[in-house]
Amino acid sequence: MFFASLALTGAIAFTTWVLLGTLSVPYYVEITWATSLVFFGFLSAAMIVRFLRSEVVLSIHHGGIVYRPYSTDVVGWEAIRSTTLELVEQELRLRVTLLKNPHLQDKAEFEDFTIDMSLLDGDPETIVASIERYQPVQQALSEEWQ
Repeated sequence: MFFASLALTGAIAFTTWVLLGTLSVPYYVEITWATSLVFFGFLSAAMIVRFLRSEVVLSIHHGGIVYRPYSTDVVGWEAIRSTTLELVEQELRLRVTLLKNPHLQDKAEFEDFTIDMSLLDGDPETIVASIERYQPVQQALSEEWQ
């Protein structure tokens, strides 16, 4: 993220420098530096706040799953059709398949969301064991990863 911040700051600085230089604005170099510092400071502050914020990303309980990147609401166990542990590019991910409207069984529409286990603080085995208390987890892993 740091390198992305530098790249974005460089793009903003270059754009500011070209625009102000083309318009013959006096002190355009100083204005470009100031703009770059403010922009980089904003990105750095946003990044630091994001990393220091301690919020629950994944919650597994008797009512269902709450996964903040997907929804702030509880996804009930009755709506979850399957959970599959899979290996994608050397990272464990949990794919959750949902029934969009659990009340309309005859017109079943499904949607998926994926939980990237490497981004969570918890151990993948503990997370899978917590889910298996309420619903089985299928494993789509080779034998060396099981």
